[in-house]
Amino acid sequence: MNRKHQKSEILDKGILLMCRGGYHQTGVTDILNACQIPKGSFYNFFESKEQFTLQAIAQYEKGLLELLDKIYLGKQASAYKKIETYFREVVKRFQSTGFNCSCLLGNLSTEVGADFPRISEAISQTRMKIKMRLVTFIFLHFDNQKAVEETGKMADFLLDAFYGVLTRMKVERNGLAFSDFFEFQLPFILKK
Repeated sequence: MNRKHQKSEILDKGILLMCRGGYHQTGVTDILNACQIPKGSFYNFFESKEQFTLQAIAQYEKGLLELLDKIYLGKQASAYKKIETYFREVVKRFQSTGFNCSCLLGNLSTEVGADFPRISEAISQTRMKIKMRLVTFIFLHFDNQKAVEETGKMADFLLDAFYGVLTRMKVERNGLAFSDFFEFQLPFILKK
């Protein structure tokens, strides 16, 4: 119990718990137990559960944006492939937990978004950053022939479809929703 506690480690374990059980089912005590730390160690980094959640969103966002940037700079053959790669990488994370975890942003959106304005705003800002990167991919996919406003609406639709898929995955606890997303929804949305 004498080891130094890392803020990022506490955030990672708390994110995993919130991805499994949601905001209300994940108490500070659950995070303390998962990290095997005393209460004071948590409060050295976070003044409240809400502040912890805001920082968890920021850390979660960082991982998603780094993934999108890596894909953007990668050598995939097409913009469509880059979009598909992003969603497949996100899906791998859920599969690795046996479909026991969902998206932190999706969970928080449906569970506490209206009750916690600061959390709601943080989710909206993160979603917008993801959307804007997807807009870039979509714009390239259509060889710059679509208006930015139109590609923005397509990115919104794509994200909304994916969050719906995540909700279905949580209920069914399998990958069938993902198969449908890649086989039908993604090609439909991005049909040239």
